[in-house]
Amino acid sequence: KDQFYTAVESIYSLGVAISDTDSGWGESYTPTADEIKAYFNGYRMYNDVAGYPPYNGTGTKRWGWGWDGTTNAGSTATLPTARADNYTPYRLMYQLAQSVDEPVTYEGSLMLHEGNNQVEVGTGIVVRETAKPMFDGIKYWIASPERDSYWNPCKVSRVVSKFVTIYENGIDGRWIFENIPGGYMASILQPLFDKASAYSTTYVTQETFALGIAPQTISAEYAPNIRESVESLVREVIEARTETSVLQNTKAQKQQPQWIAPVLRNDWVDYGVSTISPSGYMKNEFGWVVFRGMIKLGTMASTTILFVLPPGYRPKTQEQGIALYGGATGAPIQIVIASNGAVSLGYAITSNSWLDLSGITFRAEQ
Repeated sequence: KDQFYTAVESIYSLGVAISDTDSGWGESYTPTADEIKAYFNGYRMYNDVAGYPPYNGTGTKRWGWGWDGTTNAGSTATLPTARADNYTPYRLMYQLAQSVDEPVTYEGSLMLHEGNNQVEVGTGIVVRETAKPMFDGIKYWIASPERDSYWNPCKVSRVVSKFVTIYENGIDGRWIFENIPGGYMASILQPLFDKASAYSTTYVTQETFALGIAPQTISAEYAPNIRESVESLVREVIEARTETSVLQNTKAQKQQPQWIAPVLRNDWVDYGVSTISPSGYMKNEFGWVVFRGMIKLGTMASTTILFVLPPGYRPKTQEQGIALYGGATGAPIQIVIASNGAVSLGYAITSNSWLDLSGITFRAEQ
């Protein structure tokens, strides 16, 4: 068996034994660090000349994720760096020497009934993460981060194991979830998408290690009789009304965001039709900058600057958004928002009859 070790706090070490049959590394072969990573991404090495594992240092290396005794599904001669299709990674479970309290983000609440109740507690759910859907000409999409770079504008922050739901202004939406080779996707048809709405998603991630460890014990309270049940409900209603009142007063005290007209550059001008909003941007109370309006007749070359955002309205790092331009149905174009505030075309366009910036959103610098 081959073994490798990872230092833990420079005092202890953790040893993991892997059989030759599982890894595809022969007794006389020492795998590289990247080949070890490939194993933990679901791939097994084998000898292309012999056609089966293990590889002992001679012949041609190949990797596959579905060895069934005769064939290797997903076979490749290039060392894999991404996770294999339909692969469930290993999970290391351990107990801390000293317990810690961690805040738990959850959806809804639990209802206990009379008699025995069984509650299962796990980790790995991301609750209501802000989403930035991307339009591909037919649908709006939200993507898992392992998708290729084309989907960068609409990726969530962690690798998706399953989408639970997509919210539109806090309400469960009508999205379709697809486990496409290369990573999970969520989509909605263009007529069902509202550019003015705020979108968020709750999903289960494969990166459970980054979100804490499932507790061994949990505690719950229940009312033993109707009177205490009613009193508990009354307390909860009073607390909810108090919190709502405080939030309403706080929100009312904040200055309402105003649309700001940008100084357009490179011959771009407002579309100039009374039924269409003029170009503008605003920052809401949560720190998100939103674009609106249509412009026309400007320079169409790649990297052409449309306008520049002032400090406080710029992203901390470069962001991208998708706009539509020209023609009867419109074509998608990437809009780049740089950290210096420059808003520009991601690549050249073929028509400047109109360019719709509505729906582009990003988080402003903090």
